[in-house]
Amino acid sequence: MRVTITCADADDTQTPILAPPPLVSIHRTKRFASHIILPVIPSALEEESQFPLGILGAAVAIVFIVLIVFLASQRKKSST
Repeated sequence: MRVTITCADADDTQTPILAPPPLVSIHRTKRFASHIILPVIPSALEEESQFPLGILGAAVAIVFIVLIVFLASQRKKSST
């Protein structure tokens, strides 16, 4: 994979002449960190094998609610 910074590859690309020329800054400190986000498209096999997080989150919420109701009913029974 090759990542080219805009305006930095004048020998290999056709770049229009801009006046004034653009200023490109790369920050390399913790306070002003530069970053690049690359989109990744999963393969068809990866898409099929992934468990939907929405279903997992709903299942965890249901289990949590059932547990709270069960503990509350046990507490009520023990107090009577």
